[in-house]
Amino acid sequence: MNNNNNEDIKMNDNTDLLEEKTINLIETLRQVHIIISDFSGINGQQENLNKLLGESVINNLKEIDDLRDNVNDVQIPFDILRYIDEGKNPDQFTIQRIEECSTRSKILEGKISAITNYKNKIEEDIKNIYVDDYEIFKALNDN
Repeated sequence: MNNNNNEDIKMNDNTDLLEEKTINLIETLRQVHIIISDFSGINGQQENLNKLLGESVINNLKEIDDLRDNVNDVQIPFDILRYIDEGKNPDQFTIQRIEECSTRSKILEGKISAITNYKNKIEEDIKNIYVDDYEIFKALNDN
């Protein structure tokens, strides 16, 4: 049990490290985007771009690749990746799914309530129509 707990902690540490490296990569790519969008080839912009691409981006990708074997159990649903590819915020995806689950849960609660009410009504009708047999039926159901 303790060994599994240690593995979970190690997995969480690796996942946190991967998240940190991914955030660093995103920030570096944001900086590259800024340089490229304002690129005019003067004032040392080429050197800054080369430094970011050659050092930061490549190093971040290498560090992320090195962590790959330590976090191999992470599964990302394809729908989330598609959502991100469409330029949408993955947090919104999660919020939408939670709202859908909540709506489905309310619908299910209504169905369960309707079935329970139906069962109680049938039971009441059986009790009124078959007074003597109902006691036998109830005794059999309780066992």
